[in-house]
Amino acid sequence: MSSASKYWSLIRLDATGNSRVEEITVAKAFFTSTFPEVITNENLVDAQIQRQLWEDWRTSLTVNQASKVSTNNTTVHPAELCLRCFISSVIEQVCIQLEINFGNNYGFTRRELFPLVLNDVIELSSKQQQRSYTSVACEILQSYNPERGNLSTWTSKLVKQHRELKAFLIEHGIYLVTDWAILNDTNSEQLQRIFQEFHHLSESEIKLAAVLLKSYHLVYRRDRRTARKSGKQGQCLPPTTEQLQQISQQFHLKCNLELKPSEIMSRLQNIAKLLREYRIYIRSGVYKTESLDAPIVGSENAYTLVEKIPNPDSKNDEEEQNEFLQFYRKEFTNSLDLALKTIINHRLNSLEKQNNSLINQYTTALHLYHCQRQNMTEIARQIGLQAQYQVTRLLKLKQLRTEVRQLMLKNLLASVLNQQFSI
Repeated sequence: MSSASKYWSLIRLDATGNSRVEEITVAKAFFTSTFPEVITNENLVDAQIQRQLWEDWRTSLTVNQASKVSTNNTTVHPAELCLRCFISSVIEQVCIQLEINFGNNYGFTRRELFPLVLNDVIELSSKQQQRSYTSVACEILQSYNPERGNLSTWTSKLVKQHRELKAFLIEHGIYLVTDWAILNDTNSEQLQRIFQEFHHLSESEIKLAAVLLKSYHLVYRRDRRTARKSGKQGQCLPPTTEQLQQISQQFHLKCNLELKPSEIMSRLQNIAKLLREYRIYIRSGVYKTESLDAPIVGSENAYTLVEKIPNPDSKNDEEEQNEFLQFYRKEFTNSLDLALKTIINHRLNSLEKQNNSLINQYTTALHLYHCQRQNMTEIARQIGLQAQYQVTRLLKLKQLRTEVRQLMLKNLLASVLNQQFSI
């Protein structure tokens, strides 16, 4: 596709879910007559073209309003069509880039993203449009202002903020916010609560993390305010070397511990990682997990996590320690099995009262998600549901995990307390 043709080529989905190009004749005729000098120019100045198209479109809306022409009966202005075609090409590229960046590691493809955001349909009569829906492209165009930036950047930003796309990515463990934005809008009290209640860190770890976050805020927020006053706004970028040095100084003053800028950076990224895991969990109920029996990727001997647990029969361990570890490992598994069986049976009984056919859907979906590691969209197709959110509602994974965890810990605690060990 040439640089100019993206203004008259609409990217839309075909029946198989793949993207295809549809030439919009009205848009092409308007563009070639308005910008004849750029048709063969591969180095287009998009900002200038988009501004003129936007002004033509807005002027047509103003004229219609002044003439009291009903918007239900007006035709779509060709300038609007050109802009919507351009937006569709950006949306496609955003989906492709998300697949490249995260698809392999998080188990999804661009074809799963396209239906969420690539949904514009060109209808030349706005009367027809009003009877249907507002596409993502139309929402983007309606909120666009060339004074605030170029259309490509604005489109990319809004696509990544789209509710359904964000929900899909969150479900797959992806939270599209920079580490520095997470740190910037998390206060010390929130951090301490999350690290204590969710990550169960030690008191000293929590205290140091809170001090480092306050030091980060003191420097980073100050510079953000200064940049805002000078009219420079944008996403939260990584701290500069100078900022890291200043953060290190503030950290040293508060806890008398000296850290190099590289160490400050590493610790900040680790704090952000833990906060990110928490945000993903509260939004989706999905917590980052690792299989106990799956081989660890990249390990020299392909060992599993369960093989890293100390062997209770090791001659190097004391006898009491061996005895407790052996008992604890057994009771941990028994308590987990019992909790899973109890909670799932309770859930099945509840579903049976609602609709007996839901039982098979539930057990199949549970197996596909936890044992086959399939995503919600794939599961929906296999159990006869229409969309991933229906699978999410059926499984209620966040509630399931909470109930299983609480019952397992209760059973495990009772078993440990009832067991008598010689100290």
